[in-house]
Amino acid sequence: MTDVAFVLGTRPEIIKLAPVIRACQRSDVAFSMIHTGQHYSDSLDSVFFDQLELPTPDYDLGVGSSSHGRQTGEMLIGVERCLTETDPDVVLVQGDTNSVLAGALAASKADAALGHVEAGLRSGDRSMPEEINRIVADHGRIDHLLNIAGTWRGGDPVEETEVDQFDMLFDVNLTTMFLASKHALPHLQDAEAAVVSVSARSALEGGAGDGVYRSTKAGVRIMTETIAEENLGTVRANCVLPSVLDTPMNRDMMTPSDEWVEPAEVAEVMQFLCSDAAAVTSGAAVPVYGEA
Repeated sequence: MTDVAFVLGTRPEIIKLAPVIRACQRSDVAFSMIHTGQHYSDSLDSVFFDQLELPTPDYDLGVGSSSHGRQTGEMLIGVERCLTETDPDVVLVQGDTNSVLAGALAASKADAALGHVEAGLRSGDRSMPEEINRIVADHGRIDHLLNIAGTWRGGDPVEETEVDQFDMLFDVNLTTMFLASKHALPHLQDAEAAVVSVSARSALEGGAGDGVYRSTKAGVRIMTETIAEENLGTVRANCVLPSVLDTPMNRDMMTPSDEWVEPAEVAEVMQFLCSDAAAVTSGAAVPVYGEA
């Protein structure tokens, strides 16, 4: 049995965990070192063990490069095996890499305490796989995913719409939803959780002047149905269809109307779709525009 198990696999982790490893050596703290092999070239790996005078890792998983899902899965299998053998009190990780994610998940399953150096750092950008890694490492899981990023632009017919505006609308309204869902789904599948995204009432039909916006929101609806179909029995996916949301940005861009929907009202519907009360609902596009 060891007191501490270090899980590392990249150059920054080796460098930043080196002082802690040396402190354990000075204090006669029993520790083991598990190297995932995420970085494996001499210039990103062994040279730092030599220069920092660190001991050779007790385990070298040799995972190497792969897709996020496969790489993390192979790391998790290897780290879990190592933790079973060493039975540490604490698993220590650093940063936001796939090695960190695998170490955090394995620690949770091994019922070991997790120490996360740089815990709490956030970019706020859930399209980054590193941001998802940070959240899961700090909290142990993702309960649900709410895709709420969105914006509106319009007023021009298709032939007068700039390509930059087309790209911006797809990036904000659809690409963010795709990327956040892509990186969260492996964690949501384990938790039998929910994905709820914001589409729009105008996604149901074409219209003059804001066809690109409508197309992006229609894409959100179709992507929602796809996620629901691909994750039957594991992840529920639904979207809401508000009319115009009563937000400061929309008030700046458009003439306000009493028929606009309050964001809090939409939030309540999204909360319901995440709850057990909606356990039988998946693949739905839920209207949230009252009698407008």
